[in-house]
Amino acid sequence: MTNPTRPIALCQAALAALGITVSSAAQLEPPAPLRLYTQQVDVRFASAEEAARATVRFAPVFDDRQWALSARWDDNHAGSLTMREVMARNGLKGTFYLNQTDAKGQFGADYARELMQDGCSVGGHTQTHPKLAQVTPGAAFCEILANRVEREAQTDRPMVSFAFPYGQFRSDDHPRLWETTTRALNRAGFSHCLYLDFVRENPYLPTNEFSSVLQVVPGDREVNARQFRERLGKILESGDAFSEHSRCISLGVHPWQTGDEWRKLEELFREDLAGRDNWWYCNQDEYAAYHRQVHRSRLEALPLEEEATVRRYTLHRPHPADLGAMTPLTCVVEGGQVEAVSMDEAAVEVRAVEGAAIVNVPHAAGKGLPTRIGSIHMPGAGDTPTEPPMCDDFPRVRMLLETDGVGEISLQCTSEVDLRDVWVRFRLPVQYTEGVLTKAVEIIAAGQTKTVAIPLPAKREDPFWAEGPQLYVAEVDFTAADGPGRLFVTLLR
Repeated sequence: MTNPTRPIALCQAALAALGITVSSAAQLEPPAPLRLYTQQVDVRFASAEEAARATVRFAPVFDDRQWALSARWDDNHAGSLTMREVMARNGLKGTFYLNQTDAKGQFGADYARELMQDGCSVGGHTQTHPKLAQVTPGAAFCEILANRVEREAQTDRPMVSFAFPYGQFRSDDHPRLWETTTRALNRAGFSHCLYLDFVRENPYLPTNEFSSVLQVVPGDREVNARQFRERLGKILESGDAFSEHSRCISLGVHPWQTGDEWRKLEELFREDLAGRDNWWYCNQDEYAAYHRQVHRSRLEALPLEEEATVRRYTLHRPHPADLGAMTPLTCVVEGGQVEAVSMDEAAVEVRAVEGAAIVNVPHAAGKGLPTRIGSIHMPGAGDTPTEPPMCDDFPRVRMLLETDGVGEISLQCTSEVDLRDVWVRFRLPVQYTEGVLTKAVEIIAAGQTKTVAIPLPAKREDPFWAEGPQLYVAEVDFTAADGPGRLFVTLLR
């Protein structure tokens, strides 16, 4: 389970070495609330003795591979389309970190969906690519969360991985920036950041709440094969020196190659990266989902009856819609010969290795990702609609988000169809002491109007945190007759 606290004193020496001073009174940004559900896992052993002594652990990498390999390519750039094709020809996957659709409509929904072919995904990179040290805390949160809302609605796919513009998440000249970016990223719903230093020794972030990568750069414009191979070799030969921080090796950063450099890059992919049996080729969202469920899941062994050869476990794990991908959870069974495994009474494939059995436990039926994602943007102050608005993705569902910024935040939903398993997250600006408020609603019946209201937490006393625009977002997950959906309702004050 995630440790919700980290002693700030452990970080002081490392931060001092970086020239950054952090108050000993620094407060952690609380872990984001996740929906947990349970599965029954039964493991049948060759004998009762083996069942009694067997142990089960979660593998650090999916399918108990040695390393995960992914890629990150930043910004709205035509070269990203070529990069995806080059990676696909060599069995590689990755994530493209996009800004907003531009004023001419370029690099919009069609572009994003094309980049998601062949197992790739889209990540967050802010709307306008600002230097975050030069914007207010409110504007930083808007840039980060509005980018996620837009791109999820375009692609109908959850997005949990983020890349900071210019790699800037802290600054000696702006000592509050690291806290600002940490709170903004966590509240916006991200759980993966490409900058290892953001995750490692972050005094505002609970341990293992975010995952990161070990970056290997082939060259943004000109391919430097020698430097790339030296860096990759150093990671692979290091043992725990690198793997204790991340098990994901990531390519990057920009798809700016032209002409013969594409040939050189593909040659590097083919000769040094493709076809490694002990690597897991994934996009960044898949890696983030796996890392998060390893650290937020729990396996409970039920009492073993005498002479029983079947050991029963209860697996408590996060909902895949909260993880951002459907990645199974790999369990390694050691100490006994495994003959069969079932999950909720359905057989699960077992892979035998020396001294252990590898089981990739899928998510339960009915626990899936949204198949459609939409967004509703509330009008500005003083322009209250006469009825809750709707969007094209969900024309039979109306939602209205309201807050005066003082008393409470409320979501009013009117639906012409049954909405079940409704999960509401209110995502609040960084001026509040709490960032994510949640409430579950079993059903909103067809023809019913239901209001979900939660008192707002206290605001921070320092006026610094209230500077800039204030974005409030209701993120509503639900299941309708045609499958699971997600609807964002945004309110800008």
